[in-house]
Amino acid sequence: MDVNKTAVDDFYTGTGEVSGTPAPIIAPAFSHEALKGVMLRASVTNTDPIYVGPSTTSAATGYRLTPGEELLVPVNDPSKVYVVGTPGDGFSWLAV
Repeated sequence: MDVNKTAVDDFYTGTGEVSGTPAPIIAPAFSHEALKGVMLRASVTNTDPIYVGPSTTSAATGYRLTPGEELLVPVNDPSKVYVVGTPGDGFSWLAV
């Protein structure tokens, strides 16, 4: 059986903290393309959900991640993924 697999040469990881205003998960100067997307996970120690979306995201419009939940965002630029929530709550990300 011939199975086509798409592999990547590199992947990148990081962590961050949310604030009360939307902020990108990584600085716009990040120069690596995510070929398959960005996996985002809310820290299991968070006290509240975090919200994921574009730069205009909010608790009312963002995709809700409760502590420990994760989401694959199919974007090639991780700096386009924004989070907002309770200041001090955290997240980790993986760009593949």
